[in-house]
Amino acid sequence: MFYLYYNNISKNLVLTQEKHSERGFELLEANHTLESLVARSETYIRTYKCEIINECEEHVDKRYVVKIKKKNRKKRKLTEEVRRKISKGVSGDKNGRYGVLDSQTVRRAKSEKLKFYYKYHVHGKKNYKDSEETRKQKSINNNNRGGWFWIHNRTTGEEKRCYGEIPEGFRRGRLFNPF
Repeated sequence: MFYLYYNNISKNLVLTQEKHSERGFELLEANHTLESLVARSETYIRTYKCEIINECEEHVDKRYVVKIKKKNRKKRKLTEEVRRKISKGVSGDKNGRYGVLDSQTVRRAKSEKLKFYYKYHVHGKKNYKDSEETRKQKSINNNNRGGWFWIHNRTTGEEKRCYGEIPEGFRRGRLFNPF
């Protein structure tokens, strides 16, 4: 276990494997990996405006520290112009998958996944919303499943089952009569 302390007496950060219960040592963080503490210590260096003293015998893997920093950095959102350029750069012949036919098992798996998404209006992406046009298309697809359905004529009060096309003067659904 590794510990990161702030030494109030000498005004610096101390990275060590031993627990300090001495006066003047303030425990900031404890972690099992030395590299993650080194990455986090940069925040404390800026906050306390001090230096870090590494008292550990183990060697710090710089590549792993860089990997941790890259994983935690904030990602910028792309502008519309950049998105257009990327789209143009990977469309058509420039795309590695262009013209490649999938095997039957892959096609079947993709088809099943899409059927699930459209059946339950669920997406694999988080915080994703369909456009109004797509939602209308899904609604039409869900309503056109075949089989019979009820139609009604409000003027005559007639209700009946229908297969396929709805005749003129009729609307889809049943009449609402609470009595």
